[in-house]
Amino acid sequence: MISIIIPTLNEEKYLPLLLDSIKKQTYKNYEVIVADANSKDKTVKIAKKYGCKVVLEPKDKKKNIGNPGKTRNVGVKHAKGDYLLFLDSDVILDKDFVKNVHSIIQKDHIELASFGGVPVPPNTIDNIIFWLSNVKLYLSSIFSCKCNGYCILSKKPIHKRINGFNQEGILSEDQEYMERASKIAKHKFYINPKVHVSNRRFVKDGRLNTCLEYAKQDIYRFFTKKELKNKNYRFGEY
Repeated sequence: MISIIIPTLNEEKYLPLLLDSIKKQTYKNYEVIVADANSKDKTVKIAKKYGCKVVLEPKDKKKNIGNPGKTRNVGVKHAKGDYLLFLDSDVILDKDFVKNVHSIIQKDHIELASFGGVPVPPNTIDNIIFWLSNVKLYLSSIFSCKCNGYCILSKKPIHKRINGFNQEGILSEDQEYMERASKIAKHKFYINPKVHVSNRRFVKDGRLNTCLEYAKQDIYRFFTKKELKNKNYRFGEY
């Protein structure tokens, strides 16, 4: 079984699109766990309507802003599958995506994988940005042995061995997770199958600003081997 884990915080607009695409999957041996960081909108109600297993992140009495790393770890505690498929709430899957992921597991005996992405809605500028990003991720997986992408597949024992996601509110906690896991797991980046990723971050922050932010993280990581801290984590602000 594949456990699909989706961290959420106020995602009533985008979550139905993802859950609709999951419902249409041709491969059916999966469970869906929506790990919610105490949303104030209809996110939890929507998840329950779709028959998802809903787990709530324990509230922080001091400051409950949540972060996706911590929320994903909460979801894993309730997962029954041998493999964990981590999806952001603003992506959409083609109907054969999970089937193709399962085929990869069977064929390559992979323990850790990540996948390419395409923008939603598609347009020339965003298509180019995502194409360049996919190329960068592919080359990185070859030359630096790092396995990063737009969604993560991890074997449960690997997740446990690295103590899951960093919960300190760092930037790119998913990339940091993959870098640690890549050191102990058989891993690979796959350009296909791709996930369809919302361009909402581009719309809100601007394409140039978003690309510069990721470039700054990459440069900092290259020279320091560390991740940038983010005291004002923006989980749920998109």
